[in-house]
Amino acid sequence: MRFPSFLQNRSRYRALVVLAACFVLVAVLGYVDYVTGPEIGFAVFYMVPVALAAWYAGGWSGFGVAVVSTGAWYLAEALWPLPHSSPMIPYWNATTRLFIFLATAGMVSALGRALQDLERKVEERTASLVREIAERKQVEAVLRQSRDEVRSLAGRLSLAEEEERKRMARELHDQVVQTLAVIGMNLSFVKATLSRDAPAETVVRLDEAMQQLEEAARRIREIMSELRPLVLDDYGLTSGLQGLAEQFRRRGGIRVEVFCDNMGSRSSPEREIALFRIAQEALTNIGRHAQADEARIELETGGDRMRMTIIDDGVGFDLTAVASKGRPHGMGLLSMRERAIAVGGTCRIESQPGKGTRVIAEIGC
Repeated sequence: MRFPSFLQNRSRYRALVVLAACFVLVAVLGYVDYVTGPEIGFAVFYMVPVALAAWYAGGWSGFGVAVVSTGAWYLAEALWPLPHSSPMIPYWNATTRLFIFLATAGMVSALGRALQDLERKVEERTASLVREIAERKQVEAVLRQSRDEVRSLAGRLSLAEEEERKRMARELHDQVVQTLAVIGMNLSFVKATLSRDAPAETVVRLDEAMQQLEEAARRIREIMSELRPLVLDDYGLTSGLQGLAEQFRRRGGIRVEVFCDNMGSRSSPEREIALFRIAQEALTNIGRHAQADEARIELETGGDRMRMTIIDDGVGFDLTAVASKGRPHGMGLLSMRERAIAVGGTCRIESQPGKGTRVIAEIGC
């Protein structure tokens, strides 16, 4: 067994070693006290073994060393007979020193117990904190995993949604639009074959039907563009953004300009559609809330990153107020961020009241 472990554990063997050392020290002090004579007071030095015994071996051991120290002192004094005014003075001095030694042993022992209790409480609290930290880290790990799983699921759902949008847009183009085109051709043929003496009401009704047919075809093409702009799949993000800007201008009357530093560059379909949907959501927010006169879409490609910025000159808003509960268009801002995160990118919004809004999305190429 190693000695330092005894100092930490207050083992019985350590107590015996400390007691033996204290008794030896008392004997040495008694001998030195006897040799130096009564002219030099050695009483205060007896408190050293008393304190050591009380601290390392416990209170009762300190009391025992205090009694032995008193006896050693009394014996060293008795071997040098000095005249006293009263024969009780040596006993009174011995009793006083015994009381002082016992008080010292008691105080040191109490201090040792207090320190031991404090160390125990510190160890318990440290262990508790370690458990709490471990539990918190475990909970954070579970939350991170859950968040990653939710985002992964959201990404897959978004991809499935886009695939369904693409399928529906293709079906509308291949079936409904073509059917409407055939109907329009038939109506044109019917109108051309009408005799000159045909009733005027028939011609008017036929023209109205052809106009309604053209309006239905135009509306279906707009729905197709909202579902999945075919130009985005065929010609890329830049062409898709230009078509989106033109559509937004026709509907909302807000001029939208598109600037791209690399017209021919293409990214993966998932990243292009994510940026397109972010731009679509941003323009929708501009039309609903910004009260803007014009907007600008800037698409930059640098290295392995694509950066899209949508800027308007509208009234702006307070980001904190929008993020608070009860502001429904805050969900659109959250949707833009989630779309960017789903493809490994970022999206941030910068805005101040009266200074317009800037939406910045960055993703890998």
